[in-house]
Amino acid sequence: MLNKILNRETNSISAGGIIFAFSALLSRILGLVRDRLLANQFGAGEVLDVYYASFQIPDFFYNLFILGTLSVAFIPVFTSYIQNGERQKFSEEALSFANSILNLVFLLMGAGCFILIILAPYILHFIVPGFSGGKYAETVMMTRVMLFSPFFFSISSVFGSMLTSFRRFIVICIAPILYNAGIIFGVIFLAPIFGVKGLALGVISGAFLHMLVQFFATKNLGYRYQKIIDVNSAGIKKFTRLFIPRIISMDLSQVSILIANIFGSVLTGGSIAVFNLANNIQSLPLGLFGISLASAAFPHLSEAASDKNFIKFREHLSKTSWKIIFFILSASVILFIFSQPIVRLLLSTGKFSAKEAALTSAVLSCFCLSLFPQGLIPLFLRAFYSLQDTVTPLIINIVSIIIDVLASFLFVRLLGSSGWMNKFIYDYFGIFRTEDIRVLGLALGFSLASWINLLLIYSLIYLRLKKIDA
Repeated sequence: MLNKILNRETNSISAGGIIFAFSALLSRILGLVRDRLLANQFGAGEVLDVYYASFQIPDFFYNLFILGTLSVAFIPVFTSYIQNGERQKFSEEALSFANSILNLVFLLMGAGCFILIILAPYILHFIVPGFSGGKYAETVMMTRVMLFSPFFFSISSVFGSMLTSFRRFIVICIAPILYNAGIIFGVIFLAPIFGVKGLALGVISGAFLHMLVQFFATKNLGYRYQKIIDVNSAGIKKFTRLFIPRIISMDLSQVSILIANIFGSVLTGGSIAVFNLANNIQSLPLGLFGISLASAAFPHLSEAASDKNFIKFREHLSKTSWKIIFFILSASVILFIFSQPIVRLLLSTGKFSAKEAALTSAVLSCFCLSLFPQGLIPLFLRAFYSLQDTVTPLIINIVSIIIDVLASFLFVRLLGSSGWMNKFIYDYFGIFRTEDIRVLGLALGFSLASWINLLLIYSLIYLRLKKIDA
């Protein structure tokens, strides 16, 4: 019975969106529990700075090559194979393609993680230039341990892409819940034994569970492992054409975390922790509405594009856009108005002080200014990917990243001097005048870049679809 429920096909975007949203809600709730436990045990200080900074190399490596990259190239190609065969079963072409990608990912990501473990001390000099001494040494150690997680996530992503193509969304949604459960296990049980290293071990255990549950679900659909890498097949060639441009067109939200850590490492201790804690809170509505609906729409958009049914394509895009707008606007207003009580409710416990709560709520309010574009961008990106165009999003993201860097630098400089803007922030958010508020500049720079990103991507997808009509 349980196996039947977990492997049920979801045929509508709304149903898929509900499943993704419910999963995102559970996962984000666990994420908030995780953050509350971290804040209670360590406060927004140097330990959490090290913890969040240690994610940067593993996350950037995984985000660059796999997250939102592999699935974008994999799903349109794989979908065309399962459409040509039986809808509920793997065709031989689909198996050959999937196993070729899986084996390539296993070899390349394994080698990449091993190289990064060796080079971590040298790379971190550029990622956290403000860290030194014991804080830097701990970051190196934590990073090396956490570099096992992108390997497990990469394998999991291949299985997840297959499940998405078959519209088996329930298991895909369980995976991130298990990941957060693994981290919470590390905070509660491993950290008291192994110290800060226990947090990294929790991350690894969560990543392994993320992979394991999707492997078994894919196996139940008829997947069979094959020792094959058919680099000359048409599917692999098409995958490569889609994959390579996508590598250097990471989503702005992913790169912004790295930018914030670089800037944050030279600011007051705890700045990285405050930025990440606020970002995790604003990620709740994004995961619940923006990412969930975009993920549910992706296979439908890919299928319509594959069939060249652009009337259906526009219908899926339009209806999903309005659903996201309705929910994300409501969430933006609520989070902005109630940012202070929300932060106090979620994080103000143990070693997390009132000063840290006030600063975190101010950063959260800055993020709220861009929740609207952040909610829509994932959908429009997937619209381009469904059309097998990864070059246009690449150009847009490069422009947005440049704006993010420049705007963050300017806002940090502006907030580092006295003026009306500083006075307003101190008074409105109840921040102590002695507190360093420059971390807000990182969220403001990201918000400005997000709006520009949305304006560019919406304009270009509109022109693209209009051209198809003509």
